[in-house]
Parts: sequence; C-alpha cells; structure tokens
Amino acid sequence: MKSSVDVVDDLTIGETSDPPSEKLYHYCGGEAFKSIIENKSLRLSQMSTMNDYMELNWLREIAYKKLEELSKPPSSAVSSETDVESEIHSSLLNLYHQLRSMIRITQFADRYCGCFSSERDVLSQWRAYANDGVGFAIGFSKAFFDKHDLFKLHQVTYCQVQHEQSIDKIFAETKKTFQEQYRSTQDDMTKRKLPLLVLEQAMSKIARLSLYSKNPAFQEEREWRIISKKPMPNRNNPHVAESHGYRLSKGRLIHFIEIPLKENSIKEIVLGPKNPCRFSKNVVQRFIMDHGLGRVEMAESNATYR
Repeated sequence: MKSSVDVVDDLTIGETSDPPSEKLYHYCGGEAFKSIIENKSLRLSQMSTMNDYMELNWLREIAYKKLEELSKPPSSAVSSETDVESEIHSSLLNLYHQLRSMIRITQFADRYCGCFSSERDVLSQWRAYANDGVGFAIGFSKAFFDKHDLFKLHQVTYCQVQHEQSIDKIFAETKKTFQEQYRSTQDDMTKRKLPLLVLEQAMSKIARLSLYSKNPAFQEEREWRIISKKPMPNRNNPHVAESHGYRLSKGRLIHFIEIPLKENSIKEIVLGPKNPCRFSKNVVQRFIMDHGLGRVEMAESNATYR
C-alpha cells in the first residue's frame, strides 16, 4: 500500500517573482465563465486531475534518477577513511537507497489548485481551455490572490536545469544534515532513528517543490497557480471546506472547493477569437455589474483564428 507524504502548511519556501502585469488570466469556456460570475466564486480542483499526467510527479522522476547515481557504491574503498567515516559513508548510501525507494512508492498528498496565465491572448490557450476560442479569458487582480488565508500564489517553473539544481540542493542539504547529526550523536537508538527523520525532511521538500514544477513542454502557458494551504481531506484529515462540491469532467467525478470573489476581483475580460459576444460587449459588462463585481475593462483577442 502506498504511503502519502504531505508538504508543510507553510508554502513560503521557493521564489515567487512578480508577474509582468498586475493581472492573471483564467481561460475558460462560456459555461464556466457564466458560472464564475453568477456564483461569484472560483473553483479550485484536485491537482491530480489536471491535463498533465505528470502533475506532482515531474520532479519526483528527476529526483529518482539523481538517486540512482548517488546510491551507487564507490568502485573502490577509500583507504584513508577512519572507521567512523566509513560507517557514515555506508549509512549515507543506505539512506539514498531508502530515499530512492520512498520516492518510487510514495504518493504525494493532493492539493486544490486554480490555474492562471500571465499572458492574456495566447492562441494555444484559447484552443485548449476556452472552447477552441469561443470562450473568455478572465483577468483577475493579482492583489486579490496575495496574502490569502486559504491558498498561496506560486509561479510555475519549467526549466529542467533549475529543477535539477533544486534537487541537487535538497540532497546536498540532506547529506550535510545526516553527517552532522550522525557525528554528534552517541546514542545508538538515536542513530537508528536518524535516517527516518532526515528522509521525511527530504521528502517534504521534494513534495513542496513538486506543486509548481512542470514539464518544459508546457512553458508557453506561463502558468501561475493558487494552491490550497491545506491538503485534500483524507482519513487522517477529514475536514472539508464549507463551500465545496463535485463536478463531472470527461466522465470523471472531481471534488472542488470554492473561493468567493469580491468586488473588483476581476479587472478585465478578454473575448476569445471566435467569441460571438465581441458584438455585444455591453451585455457582458452588464452581466458582471449585475452580479456585484464592478465595472471591468473589455478587450478582444488579436488572434485571427476561426
């Protein structure tokens, strides 16, 4: 049975630079747009149900390959090693083997997530997420996502070199912590417990970075995401947010939580290249104002797509 590793509740570790503008765009079809405005809420769904089947697993695979190299025994023993150093080295190799096994079998705890782009008019986004260009891109105020109690805003990283460097840093810190604590510990029982403590710390760091590390093939999306600070409910944590529900997507039942919107949460609406509302923008504007979300900027896609 697979175990589950959760990240710490504080998701502040990791760089979160400012987007090029103060708006983040959510591409969606007409029905989703209507639902967001009428319900004055955003739905955050399970990360494991997103269209990238490597979601939450991309960084795990990089870590696993790194550990294949780290866990290899040296070709020959180092004659200058003391008995203590040799014992530490042997224990460290065993630690890498255990970590490699944990990464392969452990399921990272799922989270609720909402996806946005820093780009307001990208044809591939219109085609993939906005009903082949018939839908909308909702431009949310970045300030609305800052310092929220329920979620944290993160910029997705796509650079594989950066991902590998992050994993290298985690393993270097793991090695240093293990060696320092092993040398300073005299009690055999404490030494036996030490690998488990160090393993849990390393797994927590990898799980946390996995929340916003993606395959470089998705780089064009320029994604930002809001990620719930608490994991999805399970047997150990049965609490569910008050505003939640279920939806069907391609026959799959997906659980979601809702984040209420406030007046001026939405700053701009961009109409897709095939959106018929481009001829009646005033109706869209009135629809948003009638639901207490204030006046917004209206724009059209520049894509010549039909």
